Amino acid sequence: MSVESPDTVGKRLSYTCILSLILLSIFLILLVFQLFWAILFLMFIAPLIMLGLNRYFFRPEIKCPRCNATVSSYSDRCSHCGFQLITKCPKCGASMRYNDEVCNNCGYSIKKLIIPENVELNFEYKENDSQKPQKKVMETRFTFCPHCGSKLNENQQNLRYCEYCGNKL
Repeated sequence: MSVESPDTVGKRLSYTCILSLILLSIFLILLVFQLFWAILFLMFIAPLIMLGLNRYFFRPEIKCPRCNATVSSYSDRCSHCGFQLITKCPKCGASMRYNDEVCNNCGYSIKKLIIPENVELNFEYKENDSQKPQKKVMETRFTFCPHCGSKLNENQQNLRYCEYCGNKL
């Protein structure tokens, strides 16, 4: 028995209905109009149909574990919070997903630090003013990404990572 949510089943059913209506309309156009007009119509509508199908059926997306935003499975960072989704194996340097425990290339086992929720962590903060370096804090706001050159609007200027290239601002 399948364990799919009702939303997923409803979406698939609606996409199937839309696809069947499109195919039925194409069949009716072939019957009613001359062949030339049907081919001309299909030349313009077929790319739109394929774009729609690719968007809903063939684009794998995942949820960011930090902010729960929908992110493409091919991106290496979350465009909303900057969480690194693809890391490198410390032994061979091959690309790995953030939740992989074993490298697919060399078999290196990555150990995850798991802290139980019922454990209370006490951290000690020691303040030592004499050795603290004094830095000038300069507030810089980029209007362009320094890496790829894309223009940033006012909402994007507060981001830590560029939405286009993923580099740190």
